[in-house]
Amino acid sequence: PRTGSVWVAGTTVTIEQPAADCNFQVSGQSTFPAAGGSATLTITAAAAAGCTWTATPSADWIVPAASTGIGNLSILVSPNNGTTARSG
Repeated sequence: PRTGSVWVAGTTVTIEQPAADCNFQVSGQSTFPAAGGSATLTITAAAAAGCTWTATPSADWIVPAASTGIGNLSILVSPNNGTTARSG
């Protein structure tokens, strides 16, 4: 939070103000065929400018191709050559 003060009638009053919340919403394709593919996720934020985010995959077969600012995130999903479905 940011803080400041004001001098009022011989007394210092401290003023505190918390930062705006960064609430993100992500939409787009999340299911891929065994052949893999690419998709674009849309990221929106219900907050003031300055909210940042990063894209960190939970598995090495998911690759975020671009992850900057509010807008779009391109992802690449590698082919699944196995016989078991996967999620990550």
